[in-house]
Order: sequence, then structure tokens, then C-alpha cells
Amino acid sequence: QLGCLSVAVLEALRRCPGQTSERDEKGRTPLHIACTRKKGEVHKGYLAALEVIGALLGSNSEGGYPDVARCLDNDGRLPLHLAAESGMEVDGALEIIFQAAPRALETRDMQTHMYPFAMAAAGGISSLSSVYWLLRMAPMLLMQSFQNPSANG
Repeated sequence: QLGCLSVAVLEALRRCPGQTSERDEKGRTPLHIACTRKKGEVHKGYLAALEVIGALLGSNSEGGYPDVARCLDNDGRLPLHLAAESGMEVDGALEIIFQAAPRALETRDMQTHMYPFAMAAAGGISSLSSVYWLLRMAPMLLMQSFQNPSANG
């Protein structure tokens, strides 16, 4: 059943590519919504979300729409923030989103005031390898976090 959702989204993207930047009442794009799928949820739903994220950002042969990875929602959250908080893995969504929006690693989430690596670590559902990878991509953030601890939320 959840796999049908990805088929529907992928078909909608093919027919109406402008929908990638459409927003709901919370300012979320389809990418934001896909990034909220928790790793521990029904396995098919997580895999469907990864498929949609790949199609949106062009990890497949279609080219994708990488600009959507740099869009903030109404709460000032980037898709990478939501993916890190949701426990998405580096070999899935995190690396694809990073490739589309590398500066997102250095952007604090406006709700938690944490960097993506800290959000992944604090969420308790991310793998250690994903937290390590996020930190390895921007190691200077660890020093900044220690130098300005009041900004970490």
C-alpha cells in the first residue's frame, strides 16, 4: 500500500515537474514531507520515501530538482534537518540531500538550534555511521559547538 504512494508521487513528478516546489500550509515541499519518514516506521514506507527523495533530487537518471533541498519550511527547517532528525541513513537520503545542498550541513535548525550531526545524534534512531558521516563532512562544526554552547539549544 505505501509503495503505491511512491509510484503516484513519481508519476506526478513526471507529469507536473513544477509540483516539486509546491508547499503545504506549513511551507513544506514534497521533499520536506518525504524526509519526515522515520527509519523505524513500516519498512516499505521508509523505502518509498527514499525513492521519492532520490527522484526529487536527481539520484536517478531523470535529473531531478536539487534546488528544493535548499528550501526552508515555515519553521525555518531544511530537508536535511528533517532527514537527520528522522534517522535517515547516509547511504540513503542524507548523502543525496547533502549533494544537492552541501551548505545545509553548516546551517543550524531554527527550531532546535542544532546542526544536522547533532540532530541525528540527539534523535536516538540514527546509526552511529550516519552521525559520524555528517560530522566528518563538516568537522569544524564540532569546535563551533563547543566554543558557543549556548547556541546549541
